[in-house]
Amino acid sequence: MNRTLTLMSAVIVLASGLTACSNETTQKLTQQNQSFVGNDSSHNSATDTSLFSYSNVIDDIKQKTKVPVIAPDLSEPLENLYYGIQYKASEDEYALTVYATEKKLEVNSPELNKPGSRDMGGISGSKTNRPLNSFQEMEIPKNPKSITIDSNVSAWVDSDYDIFGYMEFNNWKVKVTLNGESATKKLTEVYNVLKNSSLKDFSSGQILLSSRDTFMRWQSEDKKYEYDFEWRSNSFSHAFEIIQPEK
Repeated sequence: MNRTLTLMSAVIVLASGLTACSNETTQKLTQQNQSFVGNDSSHNSATDTSLFSYSNVIDDIKQKTKVPVIAPDLSEPLENLYYGIQYKASEDEYALTVYATEKKLEVNSPELNKPGSRDMGGISGSKTNRPLNSFQEMEIPKNPKSITIDSNVSAWVDSDYDIFGYMEFNNWKVKVTLNGESATKKLTEVYNVLKNSSLKDFSSGQILLSSRDTFMRWQSEDKKYEYDFEWRSNSFSHAFEIIQPEK
């Protein structure tokens, strides 16, 4: 009975943490009162990604900020939906949010915040002069059981419930709290993706995974810039494909 109550408490705490994390990211991804639309008259299909407009948005961000820009890859079309974009940029920071919309909307349209648009996630980047700010307590489970993923990886899962897990690899810390999925399999997935990425050697980073969302926070290798990425996907492999930095 006590163990059940402990598990329920842990899930409640996680939900609070994810809400706080999501709110923090949402605050960074506030609306800029600017319309920036390309000539997309040749695009007619419902799955059109409107890449012409999107690439103009990215160019505009790069012109306005000194932060190296990492942006979601939206080359994969949506089924019967459109991508919507909300963004802002200044010399020291930028933020970009991606929506799935039922109709084509102008960039930064007020309708992106109304019914008919679904927030898919986004990214923000900013200059920093401090150590990485943790968005949640990154620690091993309360009843840890060590698991083997690779020789250079430290990883644990909860000894009673394989839904809580924690891993350290290079400068990354990874925490998973799932619902009916295996934390062991999820940590292994993250490691297999991260070990072949240029991000693995960045100065420091954190990944928080739930059964619904992927959160990432990391600093550039020179520790001058910090990035927050959030994507509505429980597949780390898929979310990471969206946000891989340019090589």
